[in-house]
Amino acid sequence: MIVLKSKKNARESIVKKESILYVFKEGRCIMFKTKDEEFYLNNTSIDAVRDKLNLYKAHSYLLVNIDNISYFEKNFIIFNTGDKCGICEAYMYKMKRFINNFKIS
Repeated sequence: MIVLKSKKNARESIVKKESILYVFKEGRCIMFKTKDEEFYLNNTSIDAVRDKLNLYKAHSYLLVNIDNISYFEKNFIIFNTGDKCGICEAYMYKMKRFINNFKIS
């Protein structure tokens, strides 16, 4: 769990890792896309968030929760909510390999 501020009203909320789809850097903020809402966190790095929540680093600016990935389509990750985020082909290939190895283990 992590305490984040809502993008809608800046109120603090406790967010469970399971509800996070992906995390991305936007300017000086770290943005969190969940199943229901977007949140943000200031004064931290994307690597600190990765270490705290154990998310997969899909790019230098993007973390994903692999438990919420439904499938891949061209250069997009499609999540179980229908949400999607873009990813370059090289990182998508690495992520697919990681997920396949993770599921086999």
